[in-house]
Amino acid sequence: MLQFCVYQILNTTTNKSYYGSTSNFNKRKYTHLLHLRKGIHHSVKLQRSYNKHGEDCFVFKILEIFNNREDMLKKEGDLLSLDKDRYNVSPSATGGDLMSNHPDRKIIIEKRIKKQKQILSQ
Repeated sequence: MLQFCVYQILNTTTNKSYYGSTSNFNKRKYTHLLHLRKGIHHSVKLQRSYNKHGEDCFVFKILEIFNNREDMLKKEGDLLSLDKDRYNVSPSATGGDLMSNHPDRKIIIEKRIKKQKQILSQ
């Protein structure tokens, strides 16, 4: 059974947050950390803060659990509209990644691949 939740990535130094939603919190947390550690996170704001403050300053929290996707996305959208000083790039809850429909998708993917190759070759 899916466990829908809205989560927060909180910078304990600045009290600034990133909000997200998922049906698999542990997998999503792993993916966020993987991308942040590699320097390729889709949120440039969160990536810069992570680079500046370090991983130890960030806490992942489940804020609320839901029975369905619709309620989850509504809650995420409410949080995004209330917190204007946040790391999220998108101003609304999309229920998916920001890359699928991004107009510069190919360019961004090429940059990510290049960055990953640089990291691996070090």
